[in-house]
Amino acid sequence: MGKEQIAGLVTALKQFVDADESARREGWLSTVNEIADGLRQINGAEVRVSDGGAIPSVQIRIAFVDGMTLMKRLNAHMPSVHANASRVHEDTIVLNPVCLRDGDVGPLVQAFKDVSHPE
Repeated sequence: MGKEQIAGLVTALKQFVDADESARREGWLSTVNEIADGLRQINGAEVRVSDGGAIPSVQIRIAFVDGMTLMKRLNAHMPSVHANASRVHEDTIVLNPVCLRDGDVGPLVQAFKDVSHPE
């Protein structure tokens, strides 16, 4: 790792630490709502926004695709989607906005649209 990369990492960490926590959370909630609005366009989708924890999230269940199949399809999609599988046994996929960048919501929603079909 070069000096420039280290300097970039230090700068990014400083910006993250200095960011206003409520502003960061508000941004995450806005992203979660944007994701949810897109996912609600999918036939058979049951979408719920959770705002009760430290980080807001979206839970999605597709009526005719089990959770494990949906997760496998998302992982195999190009670009791949890697989501929280903690509720996959309930056929529910959980998404949080923390690692998303500007411009990621559209491709994320499109990936769900691409893989949300019966066998």
